[in-house]
Amino acid sequence: MNVAGNITTSDRIDFNVANRKAIQLLKSKSKTDKKLGFYICVVLTNLLRVSDALTLTHKDMEKGYYELREKKTKKAKKYDFSDSLIAIYNKFFPKGEGLLFINNSGTKAISNSYINRRLKEIFHNEDINISSHSIRKAGSFSLYQMAENKTECLYELSEILNHSNPAVTKRYIGLRKTELQETLNKNVLNF
Repeated sequence: MNVAGNITTSDRIDFNVANRKAIQLLKSKSKTDKKLGFYICVVLTNLLRVSDALTLTHKDMEKGYYELREKKTKKAKKYDFSDSLIAIYNKFFPKGEGLLFINNSGTKAISNSYINRRLKEIFHNEDINISSHSIRKAGSFSLYQMAENKTECLYELSEILNHSNPAVTKRYIGLRKTELQETLNKNVLNF
């Protein structure tokens, strides 16, 4: 619930922290934790919004790619899954049918609110605001950090994330905030 005056934008978490948590969850005996761990892996590697990730099926994983029409932007999207993601799927999930991220009653996908609640529990940190976007931002920022050509990477990320322009992507992944803070840090007081 949004409270007047509170900042509700989610913060980026560290890619390696998210990756380690995903592995811990995948190794859990709980089917629900395994699903959440795999959800984190999917979003870290494919940068999907929660509403789109929850539409993925076992058949998509078996094909090795996904095709979807994004719920938010209505744009068609098709990308291959990485070899590492397919290997994780094959190791931790028996072949199945239907949705990957199905609820416990087996009738529909788990909800966005469930994902957000669980991520807050798993990545509990009082200094940052965690949501499903935190994982997407972690994967995006990691790709930016690894890029040799940062400008080209921003354009590519903007297209992948379906942002209107790279400036939006800079704000989304927290890069602009970092740049602005670096500028402010140049004012050093001498006393």
